[in-house]
Amino acid sequence: MRHSAISFLMLGILLSSAVVLNIAAPMVFAASPTVLDVKLFPSFEAAVASSRTAGNVILVSTPVSCTSVTIPADRKIYVTAGGLISVNGVLDFQGNRPDAGDYRIFSGTGSVVNLSSARIKWFGARGDGMTEESALVQKAINAVANGDMLVTRGTYIVANLQLKTGVNIIGQGEGSLLKLPPNAHMRSINGSGADDKGNFAANVIGTTLNHHGGTWFDNGVRARDEKNSTYIVTDVIIRDLVIDGNKARNTLGDVGQNGSAMGADISLNQAARITVENCLLINARLDGILVGYTLHGGSDYITIRNCRIENNARTGIALITGKYNKILDCTIKHVGTGVGIDVEANWDGEINNHHLIKGNYVQAGIALASPQFARMNDTTVEGNTIVGGPGRNGVTLSSSRVNGGSLITNNKLIGGGGGSAFVINGDAGPTEGYSPIVISLNDASNYDYILPEQPNGSMANITMRDNRFTTKYGLQLYRPYKFEFSTNTVFFSGGTNINPLLYILFGQASVDPNQGATILKGNIFRGRGINKLVEAVVGADAPPLKPDSLTIVGNDINVTISAPFSMDLNYAVIIKGNKIAGFNNGIHCVGAIDGMEIIDNEIVSAVKDVPLIVNDGQFKHSKITGNKLTGINLTVTRPNYCDISNNAVVNGKGSIIYTFTAGGVGSNKIYGNRFDSDADVDRPFEILVGSGYSDKDFSGDDIIMNNTHSGKYSGPAFLNSTPKSVAGNSF
Repeated sequence: MRHSAISFLMLGILLSSAVVLNIAAPMVFAASPTVLDVKLFPSFEAAVASSRTAGNVILVSTPVSCTSVTIPADRKIYVTAGGLISVNGVLDFQGNRPDAGDYRIFSGTGSVVNLSSARIKWFGARGDGMTEESALVQKAINAVANGDMLVTRGTYIVANLQLKTGVNIIGQGEGSLLKLPPNAHMRSINGSGADDKGNFAANVIGTTLNHHGGTWFDNGVRARDEKNSTYIVTDVIIRDLVIDGNKARNTLGDVGQNGSAMGADISLNQAARITVENCLLINARLDGILVGYTLHGGSDYITIRNCRIENNARTGIALITGKYNKILDCTIKHVGTGVGIDVEANWDGEINNHHLIKGNYVQAGIALASPQFARMNDTTVEGNTIVGGPGRNGVTLSSSRVNGGSLITNNKLIGGGGGSAFVINGDAGPTEGYSPIVISLNDASNYDYILPEQPNGSMANITMRDNRFTTKYGLQLYRPYKFEFSTNTVFFSGGTNINPLLYILFGQASVDPNQGATILKGNIFRGRGINKLVEAVVGADAPPLKPDSLTIVGNDINVTISAPFSMDLNYAVIIKGNKIAGFNNGIHCVGAIDGMEIIDNEIVSAVKDVPLIVNDGQFKHSKITGNKLTGINLTVTRPNYCDISNNAVVNGKGSIIYTFTAGGVGSNKIYGNRFDSDADVDRPFEILVGSGYSDKDFSGDDIIMNNTHSGKYSGPAFLNSTPKSVAGNSF
């Protein structure tokens, strides 16, 4: 038979109705390449064999079939809308591709391999929104060696599509839709019978379906290996797609352990260097995107960028295991059972760290938490807008044993009423030596609490600084250690449940032997709805507390206080350099106090005769020095070896009260104090006795000297009701 050659000009006429795939750069031909029309040859193989010269073109304009054929890399195949290649062996393109439009060009039982790129419809997918097409779309993915699989506009009903290393899935925007069929599970569609342990909910796209054995199932070995670098799939881009999990018609949920890795729009287990960008991910039965899974090991260097993630049943994005992943500039509108972004790990030692979550809009909060001692350190949450519904929290963390080195900064948190701006789920165990969690430069509003009560575990190695809070109530710290709350601005709006600005509990050394070293420094507090400034309690089995267990220094406090006392303390604290207005009730010291320091504060009461200290037990080895008190009496009960000096008292008096003295009293130094009054104050200074007083309990005389008074007083300058002498009295 004689074979005809068609001119390249004629080829252009033949292909005038076809849309040419524009994924790779167009081929540049030498002058007048030869075009071989397959229909003029006895077989497709014969046409390929005859195209001996580089640049020759093989034209397929009618249905043909072939067995196993290798297309030379320097040849070109054009397939028109009427052409179809039925492959019954292996058709190898050696990194090249045919030129064809958006129609089917391959059929048959064989395989097409080593394409440089492909279109989704080349293998028979229609995108009609009715036909289940998973196997056909998977063929298009598998056929590409390293390049793009283009999802042209249409609605493709698919489940459990498996990614392939180096093969990108690229859509054309919101017109390119991959949608889960009804009642899809992991054994029902697309060759997922590799797992025979359960009918878990299907993913739309994933990296594996094998969750109970085989090469990539290692029961968590890789998940604990910081240096793991073995992956199922690497180097893939998923871009410009809509992925719909069709949860309304898929009711199979999280049925336990391994089922948690399924039911996502995209599930990336044991993967690396995957980018998901410019996609809309909606209606997943569980998670919009799941990254990493404990039983397979982590997914690393995953980037999720500029995606919209909406209406998924569990979480928007879940980072379960892995490292150095990024969530950037996404919009997550979430009303599911979980949070908008969930960074979690479930086993001791599991790796889930060094992530960056930046520039996102997130509904329902962000969580970085683990019920175990996982390694979830050094994650940054920065520049996000975090919006919560009623009762939702802003950012939830575990302790520094889990999240040490993490930075939560420059976020805007908007509550929906109730909930807390931040939640720290402490855990049991020593916390010395771990890097701090830093929470800084955030703006949080419309929450009940800055930090709520968390009765289990400890709050250790936490720094909260330079934040702005508008909440009903303040902080509740349980077993804190190296906790710093500094240079924040706080506005209290008040609520029906009146609480302290700061509630702090030390106790249960078995939970954490390291407690204390807590500081409130340089903050501004304003508002109402606070029943006391501080309530500090030492509970059962508390470890020994050092003098700096709680330091309140350099704060500017002006809040309405509605309880009988401004502070309730049952251990010594340091209160230094604060400006406190609205201090209309005293400091109530419960039990024996040893080592209290109240130094250089400016404290103002709007009413008169407010005692500075009201204590139930002994008050020993303490300093009250350099304070300016307005409307407040310099009152101390049962002092022993105390320094009460250089205070300025306006419209108040000094008062030492000795009652129930069995623990020892006296030996105090009271000097350099100045008392000024323009109100009706009975005397500048007094020493009073009450029931339980005994001379024999005095360790030594009080030294009272160089004190002065001026202004309006109705009684004598000094009253001493004890039979003990007072050395150096200068009143």
